[in-house]
Amino acid sequence: MIYAVGDRLRENRNTKNLTIEEVSAKTRISKGYIEAMENENYDVFPAKVYLLNFMKKYSEFLGLDTDAILHRVRSEYNKAESVELSKLTKATEKTGSIRKNRKVVAAFLLLLVIAAGLCAVLRIKAVNPGGGSEKVVSTAVSGYSGITKKGIDVVMATRDKTWVRATVDGKHYLEEILPAGYERKLSAEKELKLRIGNVYGIDLWHGGEKIDVITGNSGDVNEITFIYSSGNKKVNIERKAPFNDKERR
Repeated sequence: MIYAVGDRLRENRNTKNLTIEEVSAKTRISKGYIEAMENENYDVFPAKVYLLNFMKKYSEFLGLDTDAILHRVRSEYNKAESVELSKLTKATEKTGSIRKNRKVVAAFLLLLVIAAGLCAVLRIKAVNPGGGSEKVVSTAVSGYSGITKKGIDVVMATRDKTWVRATVDGKHYLEEILPAGYERKLSAEKELKLRIGNVYGIDLWHGGEKIDVITGNSGDVNEITFIYSSGNKKVNIERKAPFNDKERR
């Protein structure tokens, strides 16, 4: 028999004469997440692991067949992801020709830059035909790669769908669910704080080194803070202790 998961949850809750507020108090699941599960609004959850954990807890509380519920939810979730992937693929194909044209233009501009540089060199030789030593100023940053002379540079690379919240120098920068295969560079002058909803689905790189995102996690969630010290020009990394339910939301 085909049934809607949300309707099954709502009907069983009503049969037990329970309000959403009462269920939230007894299960410690937020009211917003309970409503999202009953309405099958799965996009509300930061990552798939959250949805499955809360769905398991709620269905067990109502005395339902947890395995059957989770199997149905996984099937619907994966189907929705496939649709999104198909849309993304079609959009990529449409923009393929545009990107190709952009590469051609970029190559042409690069040739112009090289030509301009050669002209500049020839002009210098004309002014100073006798040659002589010239002082070369290096633009390389001392220390390992990935850190600027003043600040923090971190690269995120996802292996699985991952929720991330980033705060840059005390200001909210982004909060979104990143798809698998996503890469992004984040920079800050003094502090970069990252809260990650699926530590097993993301890699962080700083200064050419892979950062440990697992240590200190709680339920696949972790918070990592990069702090730039102007005194010794180093970046310190701190990890927060496990969160409580209120902090997770």
